[in-house]
Amino acid sequence: MSVAGKKTLDITLHEDAEMLARVKAAVAQATGKEPVVAAFPGYTDTAVIAGTTGNCNCLSYGPGTLAMAHKADEYVDEADIRRCQKVYEKLLDGWLWKS
Repeated sequence: MSVAGKKTLDITLHEDAEMLARVKAAVAQATGKEPVVAAFPGYTDTAVIAGTTGNCNCLSYGPGTLAMAHKADEYVDEADIRRCQKVYEKLLDGWLWKS
């Protein structure tokens, strides 16, 4: 896969990555649902970071849907923003105060 138009990286899911485990745990704690991990078919700054650093162990998480992205009258549901806020709070709680 070409990332940031510079090089080809092996984009492999690393289930044992600490950040992924922490995000999944935060999603489960905040929402009570099992998180779904999947490749994102759109473009984000995550690809730039991975391409620039050579670190393919990057991830994106946030509100919104690809169906509404970059269209006239683009919007994100307030409930989706609040869900992500709860997840970020759980993530930071677990990360900053870990023993």
